[in-house]
Amino acid sequence: MQSHAHVYEIAVRGKPQSVLSLLPPDHVFKNGLPGAAILGSMKQAPNAGGEITADNVVPNPGFVTFLQEFISRNTPADPAFQRAARKQGEGWVYVIDGRTPTPKGDVPLEDVVGGFRVQEGVLVEGSYHPMNSYRVIGANGVMRLDGFLLPRLIDALQQLRVEDGAGEAAR
Repeated sequence: MQSHAHVYEIAVRGKPQSVLSLLPPDHVFKNGLPGAAILGSMKQAPNAGGEITADNVVPNPGFVTFLQEFISRNTPADPAFQRAARKQGEGWVYVIDGRTPTPKGDVPLEDVVGGFRVQEGVLVEGSYHPMNSYRVIGANGVMRLDGFLLPRLIDALQQLRVEDGAGEAAR
């Protein structure tokens, strides 16, 4: 499964840093790279043999917060989650990262983004609970949202503005 993430070389406090983002290169080089759009930074750069693995990428807490808030606001409008809630009836419906190899089986906790309470077949507004065990870069690779959520996440990330000089990519 191919990653949607791109590697960018940026300057952080004057030092080069390899970072990952879901934003496409044409957008980044035209508009810059907002800090909250950075999934994480690589300990060892690709040009030094570094790979995109959980051991080599330090997650960006700003992106994790942005992602969790995005999921909380946007998932209730996803037709697939509405169907899942109707089918569930009562209990919880979970947002599972698309990278997991076992979406209908035993899902690793690092691949569970969070969950919504379901009552009478409807997602309960304001009930979203993010999972602290979720990892943007896990054993199964870089995060993946598919279908309804991914294009909306990319759009939301493109609406962010570069903070004054903080982690800005070359334009």
